Amino acid sequence: MVKPKRIKKIKHQRKWQKRWYIFLIIAVFLGQFGNGELAKQITKMEREINHLSTVQETSSEWVNIYNHKTGQIMTLPIEDYLIGVVAAEMPASFALEALKAQAVAARTFTYKRLQRGNSQYHLSTDASIDQAWISEDEQRQRWGERYAEYHQKIAQVVTATAGEVVTYAGEIIEPLYHASCGGQYTENAENVWGGVRPYLVSVACHHNDDPNIAVKTVFSLSEVGQRLGLELETLPALAGQKGSLFKISTSSESNRVLEMIVGGKHFAGSQIRSALGLKSTLFSYQFDDDEVIFTTNGYGHGVGLCQYGAESYAHEGYDYRWILQHY
Repeated sequence: MVKPKRIKKIKHQRKWQKRWYIFLIIAVFLGQFGNGELAKQITKMEREINHLSTVQETSSEWVNIYNHKTGQIMTLPIEDYLIGVVAAEMPASFALEALKAQAVAARTFTYKRLQRGNSQYHLSTDASIDQAWISEDEQRQRWGERYAEYHQKIAQVVTATAGEVVTYAGEIIEPLYHASCGGQYTENAENVWGGVRPYLVSVACHHNDDPNIAVKTVFSLSEVGQRLGLELETLPALAGQKGSLFKISTSSESNRVLEMIVGGKHFAGSQIRSALGLKSTLFSYQFDDDEVIFTTNGYGHGVGLCQYGAESYAHEGYDYRWILQHY
């Protein structure tokens, strides 16, 4: 459930954010016709509030990609590679501005990986390692009769954002994205990976027509135990007290499970998600006889760009730069 105080806080932040934009316009005017220093100071303050620098251009490069399906290394121009990434990572039916945001995020991810200096290849097509990527043949199989339309659409958004990456404090960021945050808030990066990233903090998010909302997954109690390496059915608490076997002990501000106690053993929320194959750590549970029903909202780690959120904001008239800055 959305916390009322949280909603009030977000509305207050947005109210002041709008005021800063008004001040920024005034500052630009003064910068052109008088007090340029004031304009610079207000622009700096506005950027500090948003914790994100502007999108900038980079030079074109080639990239070596390990195709985990074929076992081969491909050498492609980055902009050509990105067409396959956007095609794999976001539904081609999404709005243009959402797809542009995805293209910039994917390009930023690519340039960030180029900094690693891997001698054999820069990225893998395995989404569990880097970014997903599909070939034109795979695009034809996925889209069928709409291949030409969708391929042209994605090539269009990649070209429209050519060379653009997201930076923070003059450095290329580690851009993270996921399918769905669940329709309330994204997650702080440190709650997933432990390291604070000032540009990857929890923000409000809303979206409609998301197939990842209220997804139920049913397990037998013994199956949960097997997947977690426990023998739950042998514990005394089972006798009429199944609820005592499970307890969500710690949750984040976005209501994602950070720690859960199962059968007296502590697990990270990410461990529960991985072991049970849940779509996200934004979950709840209930018992039905000898079964445990997990209800999840969202799909993915919840950090950074929410793809269904981007789609929703695009339909509301926001452009890709606003979307990227928001997340």
